[in-house]
Amino acid sequence: MTNDQEIFRQLTELAEHPVVRDFHHYAESITSFSLPPSIRVLFESHHHHCFDEPCPDFTKDWGTESPTWKWQKLHNESILGSAKSAAAAVFYHCENMLRMERQVLSFRDIDLLIPLMGRSAIGGGNTQKLDFEYHAFIFAYRRTLDYLSRGVAALVKEECKSYNKLPASLHNHSNKPWVRQIIDMHSQYASRLETFVHPARGYSTRDRITHFMHVPAGCLNVNAQGIFFAGGGENLEPSNRLGDVIHEYVHTLREVLAECFSSMATGMPKNAA
Repeated sequence: MTNDQEIFRQLTELAEHPVVRDFHHYAESITSFSLPPSIRVLFESHHHHCFDEPCPDFTKDWGTESPTWKWQKLHNESILGSAKSAAAAVFYHCENMLRMERQVLSFRDIDLLIPLMGRSAIGGGNTQKLDFEYHAFIFAYRRTLDYLSRGVAALVKEECKSYNKLPASLHNHSNKPWVRQIIDMHSQYASRLETFVHPARGYSTRDRITHFMHVPAGCLNVNAQGIFFAGGGENLEPSNRLGDVIHEYVHTLREVLAECFSSMATGMPKNAA
């Protein structure tokens, strides 16, 4: 047995030791987070499409010797690495926000609090933990869109660093049906993504937080109708809870990912030969 083989054997035995496995189990119970299965399967299916035989032309000569290695690597790292991780962050911060909102709205003495209000109302308070999660959610959402855009553009050997600029990056390839699908998708969802992406006029909430000011998730209020968050980056009202808005954003992200993956699969069909 060579020295390298002996080192590999020792490392394998160490990794399989019950105490080492206990440690990893302990650490993961504290720090791990997984994508919901309905989102994870989108990324897994794309991986299978790219690398299960027969491979598309884009990935069949995979590796550093490939003349398209730069674009292969960019696509793989952007989609199956960065975008997947950013999407997980979206759901992590989403869960934290929804839990906070539920807990606040479920104040244990609400039946004593509401009758005190009469025609009055109270508002405000330190809700910065909720704001921090809201900001992190917005940044993770935007990162997901930007990383996804880099991966899409790599398929046509173009650089794209921003979801805003994806149509411009794909413009010279719009003769391809799958590219037109992506461009149409971008236009279709524009009005639903203005919290995250620079709109035609004004600034997105993400722009305002990044460059100009602190934008709260909402202002905590209590009146005779109950406890609710109002205003904030989403212009919340008593009938429009933060959780409802966030759920809609998550639903939109799922649709964007599904349509992008479908179009990309069309753009790199399996090589039957």
